[in-house]
Amino acid sequence: MMVNGVRRNLVIVAIRGTYEIFEWRSNLRVWNWYDTHIGFRLATEDVYENLMAYKRANQLAGNAIVFTTGHSRGGAVANLLAAQLNNGNVYAYTFASPNVIRTPILDRTAQPQHTNIFNIINCHDPVPRFPRTIGLANLWNRHGVDRMHYMTTTNIPGFAVDLTYHHGMGQYLAWMQENT
Repeated sequence: MMVNGVRRNLVIVAIRGTYEIFEWRSNLRVWNWYDTHIGFRLATEDVYENLMAYKRANQLAGNAIVFTTGHSRGGAVANLLAAQLNNGNVYAYTFASPNVIRTPILDRTAQPQHTNIFNIINCHDPVPRFPRTIGLANLWNRHGVDRMHYMTTTNIPGFAVDLTYHHGMGQYLAWMQENT
């Protein structure tokens, strides 16, 4: 692609959400000594290694633009990947990403460090609220800028309905079609 008259390569990294049982177990691997969700961090390392191998195999220069996206677990991995690659040539749009990092309370009021990462969140979706810290303050967060939106809702109450109806990528796609 051409950017300001300069030919640039574009690499799109689309990461799927939770699919297999071992990924569900990994999603629940929160308690660790790191400031990053261990299950999402390990998945990000795998994607990062594959991306670097792809760039080497295709002789892509350092000026290649990386666009990463994903839904749910895929959004969490895309979020961490974009933060790791954050060199001015990476952009991320995540959908329904759970929290991925622990942040001190004082840091949560500061401007986002990664203004090239956008997290699209349905306000009715419970998944982006997890994991949470038990206690007075939630220390878990995402990299980048959260864009909270009230998407289509249902009158049927319940956590299972929230997970199946509000969390599905179909809700996010419908919202994007209505708002573009």
